[in-house]
Amino acid sequence: QRGVLVSPIDAGQFRLQLETRRPIDRLLAECAARRATRSERDELRDLATAMLAAAGRGDIEAFLAADRAFDQLVAIASRNPFTARAAAQLHAHSRRFWHAYRDRDDLPESAERHAELMRAIADGGAEVAASASDRLIDYLDAFAQAAFGRS
Repeated sequence: QRGVLVSPIDAGQFRLQLETRRPIDRLLAECAARRATRSERDELRDLATAMLAAAGRGDIEAFLAADRAFDQLVAIASRNPFTARAAAQLHAHSRRFWHAYRDRDDLPESAERHAELMRAIADGGAEVAASASDRLIDYLDAFAQAAFGRS
């Protein structure tokens, strides 16, 4: 028989993925904060607004579209294709997790953590952006712990 086999999401493996993602995302945020163009900074601010609005409406698809656009924009703005490639697979795994365990009640908090990071990068402070990146990963880790606790 033919079909698609989707492997289960393992709590321990996902948390290890976040452990790996933390320094990579931090580096991307720092690089993007230092290297983004004015138009990329403006686009980051617009994406922050769009993501917060999507979360306010409970629109998961629009939220995820803004998240994908954010990941792509930061990858470009970092001007570091090696780190961007390393991050891409980790971000895809996180979106897979989000699809499996999403809850509309979690959208506002997730959107706020993402928007905080977008604004920090847009403002150009590498240290502030790195800290905001860490807070996003802290949130994702806490979300994962809660999600796996209820699965």
